[in-house]
Amino acid sequence: MKTSVIIMLTAGVFFMPIGCATASDYLLQIDKECSTSGAGIEFKCKPEKIEVSLSAENGKWFGRNPASGSVWELSVLKDDKYILILDNPVFFSGKSIIYVIKPNKSFYWTEFAYSEILKMQEGTVRHGRVLEIK
Repeated sequence: MKTSVIIMLTAGVFFMPIGCATASDYLLQIDKECSTSGAGIEFKCKPEKIEVSLSAENGKWFGRNPASGSVWELSVLKDDKYILILDNPVFFSGKSIIYVIKPNKSFYWTEFAYSEILKMQEGTVRHGRVLEIK
């Protein structure tokens, strides 16, 4: 399943203290991607090493597509001292959600959809670490 990536790919790794619940920038590293398609659920996983960032401005969260330069707004589903959940808008028949788990500095990015062309369901789960919060 290919979607428009709306979070900004970044270069370099920066380490700063973690724990600010009112952060406006998160540097994330995807460590693993697992995908499934077809009638059942059989995930095939592969390691990944991709860094992405999420940014907030005036209480709204945004991402960027580095290929096009487009800026997209991410809808906040929940934001408290333990978790940040963002709805990532997509153009396919499905849903893309990003979960940032603040206390253990990890995140999950899930995408599930139905493909009319392929006549099957598809799903992807990405997991990684929060490298920086500003």
